[in-house]
Order: sequence, then C-alpha cells, then structure tokens
Amino acid sequence: LATPLTVCLVVVGRHVDRLQFLDVLLGNEPALTPPQLAYQRMLAGDPIEASQQAQTFLSEASLEDYYDTIMLDGLRLAEADARLGRLDRERMDRVLATVHEVVDDLEAHEDRAVAETEEVETSPLARLDTDPELPTSVPERWQQPGAVLCLPGSGKLDEAVAVILAQIMTRRGLGATAETADALSMSRFFSLDLSPAAALCICYVGKPSDAMIQYTVRRLSKKSKGGRIIIALLGSESDAVTPGTRDITTVV
Repeated sequence: LATPLTVCLVVVGRHVDRLQFLDVLLGNEPALTPPQLAYQRMLAGDPIEASQQAQTFLSEASLEDYYDTIMLDGLRLAEADARLGRLDRERMDRVLATVHEVVDDLEAHEDRAVAETEEVETSPLARLDTDPELPTSVPERWQQPGAVLCLPGSGKLDEAVAVILAQIMTRRGLGATAETADALSMSRFFSLDLSPAAALCICYVGKPSDAMIQYTVRRLSKKSKGGRIIIALLGSESDAVTPGTRDITTVV
C-alpha cells in the first residue's frame, strides 16, 4: 500500500501548485536544476561550490557549453529576480563577485579532447570551428589587447555576461577585455577610452527596450568614430524586444 500512496502524492504534487513540495520531497527529480544550483551559489556568494559544480560539468562538456547552459541560465534567473525587485544591492554584488571568481578560476581550463569514436558536435559553434571557408587564424589586428571591448549594457548582471564573453573571445585568440557595469554611465562615458577597440560588444542579459539600445549605439558610434558595434542580447527568447544573439557562443 505504501508505494501506491507515494505515487499518488507525487502526481498530486506535480499538478497542484501549492503541493509541489510533495514532488520535491518524494519524487526522483533533483530539487534544483543545474542553472538553479549555480544561481543559488551566486546568491550565497560561494565561488568554491560554484567552481566545483563547473568542474563536474566540464568533465563531460566544454567550457563554452558550461557558460551557455549553466552560468548564463543562472544569470537569467538572477535578472528575472532583479526585475521583480527581489535582488538588493548586496545580493547583486555577491552574484557579480561569484561570477568574477568562477571565471577567473576557469581561466586556465582546457577542454577534454573529444575521442574519434564520440559523436561529432553539430552545434553552430562546432560547425564554425570546422568551416573550411573561414580563416584558420585570427588577424593580428584583432589579437591586440582591447581589440574587442565587451561593454555591460545597463547593470552588474550585464557586467557578469561581459566578463564571460571576453574570456571566450580571448580563448579564441581575440584581444578581448570587459568593462565594469558603470562604463556607459554619464560619470564615466566621456573618459572611456575606445581607441584600441576595433569592435564594441554591448552585452544585455536583461530586457532592454529598442529605445535604450538605439540610444547606446548612437552614443558609442559618435565616440568610437566608425568602430564596429555588436549587440549581444543574451536574455531568454521571451525577453528580447529586438532580434539578436541568444547564446554566448554565437557572438564569437
């Protein structure tokens, strides 16, 4: 009798919102998804556990996959909470500091070599790596420090994304750097040095309006005097107002 009752409680928990705790307690699914666990570690300001989670994931996947499927989704959860007013300044600072430390810890990571017997990846990123029409090396101009400047669009969560994106670009041979969250503020914008940058990548994990994006692009276009500008819209599909990039790796 015990087993049927447990099954009934699990089914009820999955279909009745107020009883979802029964599904968590009695079901066989993990209480938190990997992105939720990553976000939990960010909120707690615990880069050690966050890095350990990353190492576990990286034993079977690439660093870029980790950023795309775990870290970026965790930051999307943070952005959703921030939009609802659930993240105060202290928690936001902990999230950003944790991302900085995890990214720094993964700086020297080398992806596991893929065995010949394993299935070949067919993701856009994998196809990009093997496209015979693309150059096999990065032009020297783009290897110079600061050749690509990743700019946070409007806040600290955007800074977290910019740091991740800059690391991915650097691993691919580009001279990429990331700015801090206040880079586009009135107090810093006029002193911002864009002269080394051949391209500017504006990163958003939130929900920017068309007006906000256009205003930022106009300001940067005038200041950079013709430099390339990339808009990286890294929020969820439902958040984006203007079509744009949805995952980190397709920016590169």
